[in-house]
Amino acid sequence: MLNLILALLVGLATACGGPAATVAPSPTVTPAGPPTPTATPTTVPTVTIPPSPTPTVPPTPTPGPRDDVPAVSASFPVNGDAGVPADAPAVLVFNRPMDRASVETAVAIAPSIPVTLTWAGDQRLLIAPDAWRAETTYTLTLTNAARTAAGEPLARPFAVRFKANPDGEVPIPILMYHALVDLDPDASESLREWSNSPASFAAQMDYLDREGYNPIDFAALLGYLERSEPVPPKALLITFDDGHRTFPTEALPVLQQHQFKATQFVVTDYPEGHYGAYMDWDAIRAVQAAGVDIGSHSLSHAALNRATPEDARREICDSKALIQERLGEDVTVFSYPFGAFNDTTVDLVATCGYLAAVTINPSPRQARGEIYLLNRVHTSYDATIEEFARWLP
Repeated sequence: MLNLILALLVGLATACGGPAATVAPSPTVTPAGPPTPTATPTTVPTVTIPPSPTPTVPPTPTPGPRDDVPAVSASFPVNGDAGVPADAPAVLVFNRPMDRASVETAVAIAPSIPVTLTWAGDQRLLIAPDAWRAETTYTLTLTNAARTAAGEPLARPFAVRFKANPDGEVPIPILMYHALVDLDPDASESLREWSNSPASFAAQMDYLDREGYNPIDFAALLGYLERSEPVPPKALLITFDDGHRTFPTEALPVLQQHQFKATQFVVTDYPEGHYGAYMDWDAIRAVQAAGVDIGSHSLSHAALNRATPEDARREICDSKALIQERLGEDVTVFSYPFGAFNDTTVDLVATCGYLAAVTINPSPRQARGEIYLLNRVHTSYDATIEEFARWLP
């Protein structure tokens, strides 16, 4: 089924003005999740986007608490985590200095298990068991009897359910977008699959904000997966592939409105070749200055599972070096073009110094030990907000 995805992505790259990449056989790992479209791709019309000046945007403010009331602002684990290490302490982080005694009496774990409570300052509580029992679902609750050091009650109770299981998955979705364009009614299936309208993107971001989701970056995700560091409730990531020119004009203002973090994966041949459908380096620098993280999507958008080891190394390593040279910051995350990978490419991503990599395997959950095969989800152009919401834990 991924053969079709590869073909559709080729159509999108061609339609948006970039060079078409060679379609490769499906990756060696079979994606899990909903089936991919079965429609036969048709000829892809060119999407014409009027020229726009290089954006000048102010830096995005550092996101603060979701609301200005006493609350748990981050935790380990998050609700629904089914892969908690047996010896990892639960952690609660508060957005106020807390009265320790009131917090300790408000903590409960069911089923009951002996734990040790340790404070790291007045805003961080560690709850350490000897070991969480395997395959046991625990509920950690904190009632609003907990009070701040100033005597304010917790604004609302807090609860997370989790399970200790080395093979369990973590419910932190990574959302994937490409171009944000308004399509004609007769646009091809490939464009409708891999594009979103500006209006639908804005509606999805409104939904995330309204429902209390908290976009984080890859550093926070890796801290959670590798070191059991806390993240905000309902954490997720927002990513874009290719570096399409609609990102600064359509996506960035919406992200800034909500103070949402995002990562843009760029194909370095596109700004180097000044392809009109993609951001040039000045535009990429502007969105980077606005707080967007930049990752690599290879040199040429080639399917790396068909490349020779030498070509794959060049695509993976040289793109990282070029982005770092152009932008002056380390590049730590890679996105496989077409989602195509094999054991060699995964090893090269690690060898070249990336800390993580994303696929297009459609799942909203992550396996703790698979940081170079992170899953992502996307919705098509015609998806409703209800279909979008069904991807979210």
